[in-house]
Amino acid sequence: MTAWRLQMGLLSFAVLCSAALVNIFYLQPVSRGIRVEIGPSPEAAPRAGLPVRGEPQGAVPQGEPGPSAEVLRAVQRELGSRGYVIGAGEGSANLVTRAAIMAYEFDHGLPLTAEATEALLRTIVLGPASAELPAAATGKVGPQAEQVIRTTQQSLAGLNYGPIKVDGFMGDATVSAIRRFERDQQMPETGRISGELVAKVAKLAALGQVQIKR
Repeated sequence: MTAWRLQMGLLSFAVLCSAALVNIFYLQPVSRGIRVEIGPSPEAAPRAGLPVRGEPQGAVPQGEPGPSAEVLRAVQRELGSRGYVIGAGEGSANLVTRAAIMAYEFDHGLPLTAEATEALLRTIVLGPASAELPAAATGKVGPQAEQVIRTTQQSLAGLNYGPIKVDGFMGDATVSAIRRFERDQQMPETGRISGELVAKVAKLAALGQVQIKR
């Protein structure tokens, strides 16, 4: 074999090797077996406060709490600015605040609920949609309002403003007892539950006596 033929053979071998390398690294299709995703995994998304893939945007979690203390404070503020006695403890649904809500509901012909809700707040700010009969006449009493009435009835009975049936409803005997108490305390005679009434009744019940102003 001559030197010229040996050189040609080596050159051909080098060309073939180069072609093989090009085919391997540049011409073969890229493998599709590995999927790379950018962003948090489904496990990490909740911890980061981000929506999980497949979960509807804006979905409300189960067990979402009801109206916040901010709504209650707003209701107390609006009632207080309108002359209703709401008691101490801003942001706390105390007995006096619930009674103040009942007084507003009664004065505006709303069912007695004693509940600070967003709907009530809108009604206080914008005014009732329509005039109705007073709530005491309709007999609509919510569970919280019923508890406030029961507590007031018990306190009035203990202050000898009976006989009163402790049943959680604003019957004639309860209205009459409230009017007599208001008259003795030189309060406007309304015959309804109010924050001022509950505060005075609670104070006198704690003292164990009725203080009559003359």
